This record gives sequence, C-alpha cells and structure tokens, in this order.
Amino acid sequence: MKKSSLFILLVFLWVLGSVFSIWAVEFSADSYRSFMGKNSTGKVFVKGHLTRMESKEGGQDSIIITDLKKKTTYILNPKDKTYMEMALSGQMAASAADPEFQKDFGTWKDLGTETVNGYLCDKRLFTPKDKSLGMNQSTQWIAREIKYPIKSVTKTAQGDMTMEYKNIKTGNVSDSVFKIPAGYTKMEIPGMGGKGMIPGMGKVPTAPATEDDD
Repeated sequence: MKKSSLFILLVFLWVLGSVFSIWAVEFSADSYRSFMGKNSTGKVFVKGHLTRMESKEGGQDSIIITDLKKKTTYILNPKDKTYMEMALSGQMAASAADPEFQKDFGTWKDLGTETVNGYLCDKRLFTPKDKSLGMNQSTQWIAREIKYPIKSVTKTAQGDMTMEYKNIKTGNVSDSVFKIPAGYTKMEIPGMGGKGMIPGMGKVPTAPATEDDD
C-alpha cells in the first residue's frame, strides 16, 4: 500500500471512530499500529472534532492533524518543519443520527462486548459498500466510558492493520496541540493549487443501529 493510500485510510478510520462520540470526547493516549510486518508507535490527541496523530516509523516522525468542522487535514513534517493542507471532500461533519448516511455507506454488526486495556467495549464490525479506500471490513472496540474506539482491526488487500490506544488519559487536552507550530512553512501539493483534496471521502459512515446478518 502506498503512503498516500495509508494516509487516507488512517484519516478515514478516525472519521469512522468519531461518529460514536458526537464530538463530546477529549483524551490523549499512546498509539500502536501494526501493518504489513511493520510496527509504529506514537501519540493521539482527540478533542471533539479535532484530532492529532503522531507516529514514528523507521526513525521518521510524522504528524496528522484533522479538523472535521473545517473539513481539513494538515500533514506535518517535523524534520523539515513543513506542512501540507488537504481538504476532506463530502459532508464530513454529518450527524451521526442520520440514517441515510448509515444506509448509503455501509453496514454494522454487533459482536458483543469485550474488555480492552481495562475498558469495557462494544465490539462492532463495519462493512463498507465502497471498497475504493482499500478497506474490506473494520472491527472496532468502542470503549463505553469515552464512547470512542480504542482498538481496531481493519482488513485490507495487503493484510490486517491493527491500531490500539493504551495509557488513555481523559480530559485536559490543550487547543494548542491542534495548531500548526510556529516556524513551519506551508508546501503546495503539486497540481492541486493551495489545497489538495482527499478522494473517496464523500459520505460519512454513521454510528448505527446494529445489523444481525452479514
């Protein structure tokens, strides 16, 4: 999977998780990702419609900041102190209660409950109708206390990608975490003008009533 495709999938998974919270969640955590034989660690910060994902893989740092209200994602390169801005197409901030988005985008299935890292979680399976993002299915463990997925296993053509949050600390996330740091230079995306567009994000998958059958 190309880095651009992986980036789109990571942003999509955060959008998928955000529909459970109705933007009331606020926490930070250590993040762990395993995909195609590679492991990466980092930090995640979530505050309502804002998220910041930091990761380190192969000695290289990367930061992704997403703002669902502005429907914008910023990709930061700490080494060069540069960033790129990309628009999220479609109605990214759609209401999680809208059944039309649920019906059009995919289906959910209730898989019971499990405890993950000390949190009681509702386990649910999401199957998208559109496979263009490279995702076949995604199992989500949604912690009841914070109403947010703290673990996911996503099936792709290249294999399973596992993401998990540990050492979760609720509340007290500063707004400054989601700002572009001073001294960073904006880089234009070739052929896209001032703001690129992330494809395949035209509908928002909404948190559902569950479906009993595949």
